[in-house]
Amino acid sequence: MSPSKSRTILRAVLQAYPIGWLPPETVFRSEEHARRWEQFRPESEEGFIVLPDLVGFFGTESRQHMLDADYLSRWYPRRAAERREYLARIGKESPFWLGTPAPSA
Repeated sequence: MSPSKSRTILRAVLQAYPIGWLPPETVFRSEEHARRWEQFRPESEEGFIVLPDLVGFFGTESRQHMLDADYLSRWYPRRAAERREYLARIGKESPFWLGTPAPSA
C-alpha cells in the first residue's frame, strides 16, 4: 500500500472515530518509530497493528450497521464473534487483543 493511500485511510479512520479512542501520539509511521518513542514499553509490542488491519477490525459487517434500528437486537450479538474471527485471521489472538486477562505464569 502506498504511503499516500495509508494516510488517506488513516485520515478517514480518525474522522470516523474522533472521540479520542486513538490518541495522536500513539499513531506511528512504523514499528521502529514506535520503539524509539521515549515512553515505549517492550511488553506493548503485541499491540502493533498495521493500518489496513486496523481498518478491517473497525470495518466488520456488524460495525457497518451501527445506525440501523435493529442494531442491538440483530447486529450487536454478532459483534464479539465477528471480531474474534477477524483477529484470528490476522494473527492477533493474544489476551491483549481478545480483551482477556493474560494467563498467569
